[in-house]
Amino acid sequence: MNKRIRQLLKSLKELYLIEVVEKVAFKTKFMKRKSKITPEIFLSLCLFGGEDLCRSSLLQLRSRLEARENITISPQALDQRFNKKSVEFLKSIFNEMFKKQNTILRDEESLLKSHFKAIKVVDSTTIILPEHLKTTYRGSGGSASDAAVKVQLQLDLLTGSFINCDISEAVSNDADYLPALEKSIEEKELHLKDLGYFNLEHINILENSGAYYISKLKSTSAIYIKNDNPEINAKGKIKKSSIYKKVDIQEIAEPLAEGETIEISDIYIGKDKLKTKLILTKLTQECKLNREKKFLKDVKKGKKALSDKNIFWNSINIYITNIPNSILSKDQIHDIYSLRWQVELMFKIWKSIFKIHDVKKVKLERFQCFLYARLISLLLTSSIVSTGKKILYEERKMEISPMKSFGIVKEFFSGFREKIFQGEIVLIRFLSKIIESIMKYGVKSKKKGKKTSFEIIESIKISEDELESLVV
Repeated sequence: MNKRIRQLLKSLKELYLIEVVEKVAFKTKFMKRKSKITPEIFLSLCLFGGEDLCRSSLLQLRSRLEARENITISPQALDQRFNKKSVEFLKSIFNEMFKKQNTILRDEESLLKSHFKAIKVVDSTTIILPEHLKTTYRGSGGSASDAAVKVQLQLDLLTGSFINCDISEAVSNDADYLPALEKSIEEKELHLKDLGYFNLEHINILENSGAYYISKLKSTSAIYIKNDNPEINAKGKIKKSSIYKKVDIQEIAEPLAEGETIEISDIYIGKDKLKTKLILTKLTQECKLNREKKFLKDVKKGKKALSDKNIFWNSINIYITNIPNSILSKDQIHDIYSLRWQVELMFKIWKSIFKIHDVKKVKLERFQCFLYARLISLLLTSSIVSTGKKILYEERKMEISPMKSFGIVKEFFSGFREKIFQGEIVLIRFLSKIIESIMKYGVKSKKKGKKTSFEIIESIKISEDELESLVV
């Protein structure tokens, strides 16, 4: 048996034993006594047959239970099972699985050795909800009546693990989530930040924690360099106001050729003068036009203002970073930053394959059961896909397509119910079959002229000799 499949089996057994599920059920008071709907049956209903939990009628759901589990229950009785204790039960299963997956995947040896302990990306996705849920989940739209929930997700691209995953009202800003992320910062990690999470105090915390960062820079940020000829006051001391002088990015960018990248070391950002390094690339005409199309759509929607400054910022890529040139050259910065697309791809998978956004008017507790069950199914699937990804790379040096692979695993969900609570031999055969299918049909198609995420990460891997020198 492949060692990685054995590790996957171990993690699933630790979570999907009936005894473990029942223990969580008792702890959350989901189960106090014997019931027709046991904890494992309720979990299976929501997890393996729960894609339409918020679309199907109660009559359809009770018929599903009768067909699959030979349980006769009225629609009204089933409706009563979607309650606060049921939500706590599924939430606890999710939290336990989240911790287990995080620990196992992060403890495993990375496929590629690099200077970074982890490459972390964070983003959020919003799920629009029916109007009646607005008192619990306020939306961020123009109307106070909007209802929506926001899911924040932080991924480690080196292992595929979910580092953080939290649910909140959509009225919150992405930057409000930064204090939660700061609890798990570790030395030698690389954090990729987009403008929604741009905060100079947070970047300073990353720096002081010994972590690396690449961040987009806001157009409103004040940028300075040290003044070589500061003014002297009457007492012979340097005037504080003349220590730094402001930089005009437009003046720097205009002489550059299309596609040219420059680096400016010892740049100072904001009123507190955060010292960093700036990487600026002037976009090609094609890239500029593509970005302007998206910008003009946002202008029409009222999301952005049409101004000369905003038009100029659409013609450049501008990042700040603390990564030394000995680790990444200025030309590698954009490629590495583009790995952020992986978290956006994950949200696309959530919605297109797992239908996490497909919610109709149901009571609050049924929606919450649906949401946590979808997140559990995504954790389960990501563990299997991550295993297939590593085996495929180790055996064939090939890369998987996340979209294809998540879709493949999803098609096996109907068989999970009868396999996951059975013995080790049955489950290992089932998992091996899924992995084989991923390796056969989930391989990523190579697009001409476009680097894959693995190719980008491979470009920063370090050799065994380099690794030994770092240890010494």
